[in-house]
Amino acid sequence: MRTWNLESRPAREAFWEFIKQRIADGKSATARLIEDTRSLEQNALSHALYGQIAAQLGDQSAREVKAECKLRFGIPILLEHDMDFAARWAAVERNLTWEQQLDLMEYMDVTSLMKVPEFSAYLDEVVRYYTGQGIYIAKPWEEN
Repeated sequence: MRTWNLESRPAREAFWEFIKQRIADGKSATARLIEDTRSLEQNALSHALYGQIAAQLGDQSAREVKAECKLRFGIPILLEHDMDFAARWAAVERNLTWEQQLDLMEYMDVTSLMKVPEFSAYLDEVVRYYTGQGIYIAKPWEEN
């Protein structure tokens, strides 16, 4: 199976030529849309946030802040948007304490499963929660 990234005009033209040729050759062609996961910019921003928060809290590392954010904000977002994830999480969550769930976050994909809109909501929740706790968040996306 071939995968096509259709962001550029030449890539789209090559894709359409490929499809036309398959049809001309009497072969079938099926396309499947794969939604983009979080952006690189969002990923970089999340790590900057974890670092800022950890520096101001003083008693947690950025890694610990990330685990807490994944558990406190990421899991609920995935539970709302991904029924398969919700079923798997229900089987795990009921057998673990909060501390064990935090430890699990270090090894478990949460934010990497999110699409751009879900990850935006996640970042908004992180900022809202920690600013509500008195943490100053420098927002590089609002500078200039």
